Amino acid sequence: MLVRALRGNAEAIRFVQALTAVYNVWDDLIDGDPATPAQIDQAFYLALVDLPSNPFFQANRTVLQPLIVTGMLGWWAANELETLPSERARRVAYVSRCDPADVIAMCAALVGGMDWARACMPEVKLFINSEAPGEYMDEMEKKHGMAI
Repeated sequence: MLVRALRGNAEAIRFVQALTAVYNVWDDLIDGDPATPAQIDQAFYLALVDLPSNPFFQANRTVLQPLIVTGMLGWWAANELETLPSERARRVAYVSRCDPADVIAMCAALVGGMDWARACMPEVKLFINSEAPGEYMDEMEKKHGMAI
């Protein structure tokens, strides 16, 4: 999906893959899920060295960095919202936790234009939101208690 959405642009693909790897380890650490020292080391290397030096990111930093920040804000909000005993809050959390996927949308626009990004985003959104809402709600109920 990523190769198609980013039209085979190797640096754009590497950028998204590195960002995703960092997000995944970060999420594991916050959730208390297992992360090996090698995974943590790799995530810090990617965040501190690989991502800032990626040519695609360097060329598009002014557009991509604000999306990374808003993605982080959405993810932080989702982490807070999912702890609330509110079905509405958890529905919002389900959507907000995928805000970092907006980076993929912008990368697709940067490599293929707006028409291309618009055409491929439904597929990207379905891929990113692969967990069914009911499964997510069940997981949050087990983790944080019943929603009202």
